[in-house]
Amino acid sequence: MAMQLDLSQAQIAKDESGRPFIIVRDQGKKKRAHGTDAVKQHIVAAHTVANIVRTSLGPRGLDKILISPDGDIQISNDGRTIMSEMELTHPIAKLMVELSKSQDEEIGDGTTGVVVLAAALLDQAADLIDKGIHPIRIADGFDQACEVAVAHLDKISDEITFTRDKQENLMKVAKTSLGSKIVSKAHDQFAKIAVDAVMSVADLERKDVDFELIKVDGKAGGSIEDSLLVKGVIVDKDFSHPQMPSEVKDAKLAILTCAFEPPKPKTKHKLDISTVAEFQKLQQYEKNKFVEMIDMIKATGANLVICQWGFDDEANHLLLQNKLPAVRWVGGPEIELIAIATNGRIVPRFEDLSKEKLGKAGVVREMTFGTTREKMLVIEECANTRAVTVFVRGSNKMIIDEAKRSLHDALCVVRNLVRDNRVVYGGGAAEIACSIAVEDAASKSPGLEQYAMRAFADALDAIPMTLAENSGLSPIETLADIKSRQIKEGNTRLGVDCMQTGNNDMRENFVIDPLIGKRQQLLLATQLCRMVLKINNSLIGESSSKEDFPKKRGAKKTTGVAYLRQVPGDEFKTVYTSAPIPASIAPRLSVPAGDRPCIDPEPKLRATPSAGSDTIQQVPLCAQTVFQQITSASPVPECAALLANPHVRRLHHYARSVLWPSFKHYSLETNESLTSAFFRLSMVDDLLLNSYIWPAALALSMQLPHTSAENNAVMLASQNRAVKSIRQHIDRDDVSDSVIFAVLALTIRDTNPLLAMQEDTDDCHGGFDPPLQSLGWLQYLSRVRWTASHIYALKRLVAARGGLGNISTPGVAEQVQSSDILQASLSLTVPNFTLGRLYGHVLQNHMKMIRPPRKRIEDVFPAITDVEFLDLLLDMRMYCRQLEKIVDEIGGAGVQTLSDSRVTWETHVTRNIIQHRLLHLPRYQHEDEEICRLGAMIFSFGVLYPVARRKPLDILVTELRRALESHSAFPFSNLGKENTATKPLDEPDSAATTYGSRMSPSLYRENPAGVLLWVTVVAALAAAGTAHQAFFADLVKILLSALEVDDFIQLKDIMCRHVWLDNACETGALELWRKLKGKTSGDPTLPNDQLPLQQKGTCFETKEMYNLLCTGASA
Repeated sequence: MAMQLDLSQAQIAKDESGRPFIIVRDQGKKKRAHGTDAVKQHIVAAHTVANIVRTSLGPRGLDKILISPDGDIQISNDGRTIMSEMELTHPIAKLMVELSKSQDEEIGDGTTGVVVLAAALLDQAADLIDKGIHPIRIADGFDQACEVAVAHLDKISDEITFTRDKQENLMKVAKTSLGSKIVSKAHDQFAKIAVDAVMSVADLERKDVDFELIKVDGKAGGSIEDSLLVKGVIVDKDFSHPQMPSEVKDAKLAILTCAFEPPKPKTKHKLDISTVAEFQKLQQYEKNKFVEMIDMIKATGANLVICQWGFDDEANHLLLQNKLPAVRWVGGPEIELIAIATNGRIVPRFEDLSKEKLGKAGVVREMTFGTTREKMLVIEECANTRAVTVFVRGSNKMIIDEAKRSLHDALCVVRNLVRDNRVVYGGGAAEIACSIAVEDAASKSPGLEQYAMRAFADALDAIPMTLAENSGLSPIETLADIKSRQIKEGNTRLGVDCMQTGNNDMRENFVIDPLIGKRQQLLLATQLCRMVLKINNSLIGESSSKEDFPKKRGAKKTTGVAYLRQVPGDEFKTVYTSAPIPASIAPRLSVPAGDRPCIDPEPKLRATPSAGSDTIQQVPLCAQTVFQQITSASPVPECAALLANPHVRRLHHYARSVLWPSFKHYSLETNESLTSAFFRLSMVDDLLLNSYIWPAALALSMQLPHTSAENNAVMLASQNRAVKSIRQHIDRDDVSDSVIFAVLALTIRDTNPLLAMQEDTDDCHGGFDPPLQSLGWLQYLSRVRWTASHIYALKRLVAARGGLGNISTPGVAEQVQSSDILQASLSLTVPNFTLGRLYGHVLQNHMKMIRPPRKRIEDVFPAITDVEFLDLLLDMRMYCRQLEKIVDEIGGAGVQTLSDSRVTWETHVTRNIIQHRLLHLPRYQHEDEEICRLGAMIFSFGVLYPVARRKPLDILVTELRRALESHSAFPFSNLGKENTATKPLDEPDSAATTYGSRMSPSLYRENPAGVLLWVTVVAALAAAGTAHQAFFADLVKILLSALEVDDFIQLKDIMCRHVWLDNACETGALELWRKLKGKTSGDPTLPNDQLPLQQKGTCFETKEMYNLLCTGASA
């Protein structure tokens, strides 16, 4: 079953040259196809191309009119010509064109049939794929069937005999080729011309034909029947002087490729002529030289000069006076043909001219055409009769060109018979006979290949069915009748009677095809089918997609925002789109809400002048859409004209569906002041920029890299251009109030990576893919440095209006102050400055900002010291805590979304920092610092990411154990072993006592950093999960044996000040306090003033924790 294109979502459009083409919606999103889907897509492409030319097959085939981009018109039914003029982009469609070209170059005929056959094979293969047969098995079956078909062609072929005097059989084959051409009414004459031309240049002994000796020329005027064959050469030139004789008999030709003029001296000197006598002397010199040259030509016996170059009028008159006819400006190919035809030699230098180099011809005459003054030169009765010229006549150039192509096919057919005189019979007879033979062979073939062989036989039936269909016959009935007759009668010559003569015997109808052409069709079609079936994956490189903004007068595109410069008198015009319209926007559009805009069944055509032009363009408009005159100075109370533009509506819809839910106080329905600012026009000439600047900037900032480093670079460049554009407009004093919201949102975006990393981070920055991962991270780091300028610009804008209360649009100040979003964004930058200074310094020295964008982030981390790295982790925690406050202040429906985004971003970014830092761990001499660094990493993984990947954490724990085991002070070789993992924590352990004896009584006072290390490691392991509980238990015993109460109190003070612990590791801290309580005698009495008070929300709420621990309450 043939596959059909789904054109239900297609639209017909025209390019700049007026050529129609089909646009299928959403096809640009399909970048990759694989498996059977890819094979089927390729088959559909081949089937589509074949459907274009299949109606041109056979003697009743239809012609196609081809219009080039320059306006040139061709009318043809030649398959190769039609397909070569088509502009195709699909790779399989291009393969079909190459298939047609291969058939034409090798055989010269059968270009349409080979394309139809290849498409039929692919259609049959598609049905077999649907049945579950592997494409390779199908291709193998097709190869076997092709071998059977080619062998059967050899079996049923007949040999024809011909000589130079007996050419009837060649005429029959030539007539078959010409039967479907535009010259079919004069096919007898053209067949005779083709046969005579080939036989004139053919070498029958060697079975070779030199096509270079056959020239095909034409001239508009007359009819096709006036075409003739000249045993010689026709040149589109005439004699150089009208008074020269129009006919030269027994011509001896001097064939010159040198200039017919006096020789020029090879010197740079110049001759100054100051008197008339000197000029006359020079003139006489040139005349004498011309006379000498003419005398030299006449001395050789030449009576006709053929010159590739020209000569001046004085030389022309001298030639006339000396009765020496001449032809000038003859082209190089014609010069060569004249030399071949006349057995002459081409003379490149005038001094080399001699009698032996002259060409000979019986007659050289001028040929005239009706009442026109155009003439052509005919050289006949040449010494070499193998050079011939076919002169084609026709009513116009299109008919002459098609007649030349038709004659070329006939010449190729006759040439093929000279090479191989075996023929088969046309009209689909050979294909039907091969189909029957392949079906018989398939019944005897084991395996799945027999299904492919039967499919091959069915594909062969496509040729006779197409012939019958193009002839107005019933395809199925005709094929069934002929096939049954061939089987019953055993007559392989029965085919489709396209001319309806009443006889299906193709030999009696003289419908004959060369065997070599039919065999080549089968082989080429099968090879192409195998090639297509073996392609199971189609990868299309992504290109920079460009929005199709309206390319009208004054329209330009920049930074992803549509600038539509409005000129008084212009109108916005509707462009239909399938994008859904939100129900809340539909009333403003004056169209009903739904999946599609309201479009009349019969759209009205209204004459609307385009800007700057008097031409009236017919533009289809929606009857329910309101249009109005908009100038740059007038406000827009009704937004229908703006929102009718699909690009504006798409941006507006994005802002409503994506951005508004995150900021509930920016509700379009409830905040009329923001609605006014959102839709108001800016000053001067920017119609949409200031009204849509901040949602456009946010939309750009939220698009992060996805698939490749190339796309990342393009996206980063786009985002940077958007920011630069907004910053330029910030400097304007007459900027609209919406720009305040733009800078405000941009500030939040730059200081809050949640808006910049709201997409799925596993897709954007996942794993260890350095180019993708580093680009998004470095883009954020570079924006941190812009924060100060944004805050300054925001303050300047507010101060210019005398404060928030004096913003021109009523109600805007209240909306800003009610949510305190301005103060929130300002406070958000405070903890971020440490991070910005740190990475700004590193980026400036090692990365030059983000240029080049493909710089790896691994090259940055070696430049960061351990202190900076630990400070970075601390700043990250403080920043995230500050971010939680912002999320709480924003409130509304977007809290959960932002909170989830925060967890995802925080987990991912910090994990990437630790992973990359781990790759560059140096071996320090001071082992405590290394252990402290590893403990901080484990703490970050265990506390921040309870659901983080286990593999990086396991690597860190393994590295920590290696450092501890090799530590100079503490021999922890038995840490985490099986024998200690099963012991309860309350039981004493000799190993712990041994370890404790190695420690000083007051470890904290001797090495506070080391004690901080142990508490950090213990807390980290407590939060890391049950996989490392044995290791955790041993460390708890060591700490219990080494620390005193005062030490731990001061240690706790350090932990709280540095915010090293939070709720995630509170269980581990309680465990330490319980063991500490059990070790000391009695309840510890600690005054409250020694316990540092913490703000609400930190890891230790000191009084509650103290009471809980002292009373022995359960954790």
